[in-house]
Amino acid sequence: DDSMVFWVRGSRVAVGMPRIGQALLRLLPQDREIVLLYYFQGMTDDEIAAILKLSRATVQRRRANAKQKLRLILGAIE
Repeated sequence: DDSMVFWVRGSRVAVGMPRIGQALLRLLPQDREIVLLYYFQGMTDDEIAAILKLSRATVQRRRANAKQKLRLILGAIE
């Protein structure tokens, strides 16, 4: 199995695409946490904000910035 495993708030999150997993490792831990919770755990911005004790706007901004960083990282890997 080529899955990379991340631990987020006590939950195991498996990322089945090694290329994506490697890119996630290059994000800041707080940005990676938001990406994993949103895209891999299916949580909403409001749910993430409550767990992380952040405003919804902060979660949205960090997620958007992380998504942009991932695009750049993945583009460089190709």
